[in-house]
Amino acid sequence: MLSKIVKRKDIEFLATKTVILNKDGIIEKISRDIISHLGFSEEQIVGKHLSEVFPDLKINLNGKQSHIENYKINDSNYVVNIIPVMPSGYILIFLSESGLKKISKIYEFERVNKELNSIIESCYDGIYVTDNQGNTLRLNKSFERISGLSKEQLIGKNVMELVNQGILADSATHKVIKTKQPVTIIQKVKSGKHLLVSCCPVLDDKGEIFRIVTNARDMTELNNLREQLQESQTLAEKYHSELTILRQQKQISKKIITKSSEMKRLVEVCRRLADFDSTVLILGESGVGKGLIARCIHDLSPRCSESFVEINCGAIPENLLESELFGYEAGAFTGANKKKKMGLFELAHKGTIFLDEIAEMPYNLQAKLLRVLQEKEIRRIGGLKPVKVDVRVIAATNKDIEEMVNRGRFREDLFYRLNVVPITIPPLRQRREDIIPLAINFLEEFNKKHNQKKHFTEEVLQHMMFFDWKGNVRELKNLVERLVILSKNDVIDINDLIFIDKRFRKSEKQFFKKDNNYDMLTLEEAKKEFEKNLIMSVVQKVGSMRKAAEVLGVNPSTISRKLRK
Repeated sequence: MLSKIVKRKDIEFLATKTVILNKDGIIEKISRDIISHLGFSEEQIVGKHLSEVFPDLKINLNGKQSHIENYKINDSNYVVNIIPVMPSGYILIFLSESGLKKISKIYEFERVNKELNSIIESCYDGIYVTDNQGNTLRLNKSFERISGLSKEQLIGKNVMELVNQGILADSATHKVIKTKQPVTIIQKVKSGKHLLVSCCPVLDDKGEIFRIVTNARDMTELNNLREQLQESQTLAEKYHSELTILRQQKQISKKIITKSSEMKRLVEVCRRLADFDSTVLILGESGVGKGLIARCIHDLSPRCSESFVEINCGAIPENLLESELFGYEAGAFTGANKKKKMGLFELAHKGTIFLDEIAEMPYNLQAKLLRVLQEKEIRRIGGLKPVKVDVRVIAATNKDIEEMVNRGRFREDLFYRLNVVPITIPPLRQRREDIIPLAINFLEEFNKKHNQKKHFTEEVLQHMMFFDWKGNVRELKNLVERLVILSKNDVIDINDLIFIDKRFRKSEKQFFKKDNNYDMLTLEEAKKEFEKNLIMSVVQKVGSMRKAAEVLGVNPSTISRKLRK
């Protein structure tokens, strides 16, 4: 009988508003609440067809799907849920508006409870809940994973019981019960793990503890994460440093063409210098590339986004140099602009100033430059107030500045102030490995500039290699441009080279002479002279150092090294 279903406790509320029909629509049972609204006795209703008792209620007795109908009994509105229970019959549940609200609350409670359970179970941290006495009510799977303890071991047990049994070394929950304040401790569990435990009380409306919620995280995992983070940061810093160095090397390689080990060491020194604001003094013959090195240091430094101001101290008349460097106030001297003018030191503020040919600076002006280096401030001509400047100073000269100091032509105190980090650029003749790469680089540059497609013969490059470049890199660059412009053919040969610069006819005789004169030489000197003439003679005949090395049975680097000597 379907009437037995309504007697279950879990649907007791619904049973008070229920009608049970057999498969033919005959009423088998009806709840007292419905009977009281109809005004009939149970005996008058049971056994009758549904249509006799509820004439306006539409129900499909052949249907197999639940459906809902609205129905009014006297002045009360009901929602009737018709549920087929085939083949036995049907259950009709009459719900009033208040009943619907109660059911909605039940469903909402179930939904919220289910959502809360999902949230607790999805937490990566362990969640552990007790009542106000410390009795374990619930815990999530993460707590089981972190602590190594199961729900069966914990639920229903008091935290102090767990401590006494040695399952927990200490109890933050017990501390919260005493203090009613949040507590955080490092707690050791039976598995040997150390947990970071944060325990918080949940208070009721009276301010009394209702629940105690504990959040637990494995310190081992935290330590591993911290170590991994530190390793990642270290690795990232390493990669960043290496990437910075590679980027700097790429920037340098585009500007400074070199194959010689000495120049490579000098470039590395410049790269390291770039990170510091120390004053640099660049020494070397005219044309070796002192300005290029200064610019390279600036471009690799933290000041690279600021101004790089260059001035040739020997190219400006003495009476104008001071105003160019330090500026002047309006009307400071005859011929001065009516408006004040900033000097190059002010223009270079936050950046770099390159003082080329510093040895040519007038002696009386050197004292003012010394003050700038010491005090980090300048005073305009005609000005009363000093102006602070933040400038990195790079100076350069092709003179023997120490000799000038000894002769009293350059201030000793200024020399030591400038000579913080001296750099000496070797002349081109002392780094012959760089001659051919530089020549080819200049050839590509001027081909592009003048829209040409010219190239050197190997013989031309060999003659360039043996030539003593007194004008250094600048002289080589100028020669290459002349060859690109004046040579008639795309192939630049030795005839073009000699036609452009007659000195190469002399150099050919000088480097490849065949006459041997060993008079008044020691045996060792004669051996060296013979070796030199032999190597140069073979190189001249075969046209390259590589082929000469094959003829003489030595390594090409040996030929190159001996030719440099």
